[in-house]
Amino acid sequence: MPVGEAAAYFVLSVLLIFAFAGSLAIGFFPISAAVLACAAIFFFFSRKFCLILVITATLFQNLIVATTAYAISDLEVFRASQAINFVIFAALGTLAGWILFWAKVPLLKRDRGTLLLCIGFICLLVAYAGYGTFRSTPGSVAAYFRQFSTVIFALVCGIHVGRDLDRRFVRAAISLFAFLVIVFGAIEIASPDQFYSMFGVEDFYKLKLPTEIAMHQADLIAESFTQTWLNFSGQYALDIESRKLLGPTLHNISFAYAAAIFALASLYYGRVILALLLIALLVFIGAKGPLIITVFSVSTYLLARTRSLKPRLIEAGVIGVALAYSTFVILYGISSLDIHVIGLLAGLNGLIDNPLGHGLGVGGNLSDMAREARNIVEYRNEGVPFAIESAMGVLMYQVGVFFVLLIIIFFRVIGSLRRAIPANPINTVFLTSAYFLLCNSFFQEEALSPAAGGLFFLLYGIVISQLPPEGAMTAISQSDRKLRAAIS
Repeated sequence: MPVGEAAAYFVLSVLLIFAFAGSLAIGFFPISAAVLACAAIFFFFSRKFCLILVITATLFQNLIVATTAYAISDLEVFRASQAINFVIFAALGTLAGWILFWAKVPLLKRDRGTLLLCIGFICLLVAYAGYGTFRSTPGSVAAYFRQFSTVIFALVCGIHVGRDLDRRFVRAAISLFAFLVIVFGAIEIASPDQFYSMFGVEDFYKLKLPTEIAMHQADLIAESFTQTWLNFSGQYALDIESRKLLGPTLHNISFAYAAAIFALASLYYGRVILALLLIALLVFIGAKGPLIITVFSVSTYLLARTRSLKPRLIEAGVIGVALAYSTFVILYGISSLDIHVIGLLAGLNGLIDNPLGHGLGVGGNLSDMAREARNIVEYRNEGVPFAIESAMGVLMYQVGVFFVLLIIIFFRVIGSLRRAIPANPINTVFLTSAYFLLCNSFFQEEALSPAAGGLFFLLYGIVISQLPPEGAMTAISQSDRKLRAAIS
């Protein structure tokens, strides 16, 4: 059965990642190399395993690292262990890109230009990483190379993995991870203290946030992660208190994005009950960005399902709403001194000051520069000296005008997803999500993280790889229109 097969691959993936994390924790690096070698071997023999491995690494990396955190004494080793999902994405994505490009896969001809752009963007990041080493720290450079390249590796990996992959298995894999997201969310809601102590989350935060003493005790972590629902700032804050859920990602926003992704994927693959449960979980989490993607994607699908509007008109409406949403966020952010908008404007100012960019790793939440000088009150009063809290803002600050290359890749993906809409309105789910993910990337740095943009682009790649050729898609669309005409 596909579900049983997916579950078996999941268990194997967890064991491999645990072996990788554990060997890093104790400093026995030959095991780490052996695990990577095993993953590479499996890559050539089982695309099903590759799909499960990259999703498992993205969702469960931090939880697995937390179970080994008590044995980690070196902060650099801890930071390296947090890059496990990137190492897997990069290794498999590079192998996938090599196979797709040099093997001249016929199905990829329509998307060969996208693949070339992806290669060009990775080369750009490598060049700016070299430049950034002179202006930032190696850790900051590595953090932002990982941040911006993961979506590219994920897309290429998805395109390769999705070719000839049984749709039933993909549906089973989505169902499995959707179920796991719901289960971990429910456990954390019901028994947060037991959840944090069971997986050693307090040891994880002793290394990640050494100055946040409240995060070092399991019974205080839940109290530390409280906010107003939807986390509106200033005078617009809602008088509704909610608790941030960390989930297996051990990060509130990343977990919310994971719930959004699997809600939409469950809807796409016909698992409506799982989709509804994940949407309910997403509402409880109360993270604006992922919730907005989900609401508009589902709404667009329901509208497309009526078949009362042409796909082009629906897409025009999506673009209009996305632009209105972005305008509102910017105006709201300026009036409320929202740090995400302030960070975006800092990136824009940096682009104007230096159109060629300041180098990878200079500025951004993940940089040592931000960790040493972060003061939200001062930033709101006096402005931010470098881009933060905005993925695109940080990218334009670091690589200058070349940030447009990533936007072009976004629109290439959107163009590929657009082709599927005439055949089936359910395809509007991912098309709409891509538009709003692009919008969110201007206002959230987490939007391009592995658990957000990474998983979205992985699924986009799978959907793109399984689309029929152009001619076949046109025939399907024409046949569908004739059938509807006959029925009416």
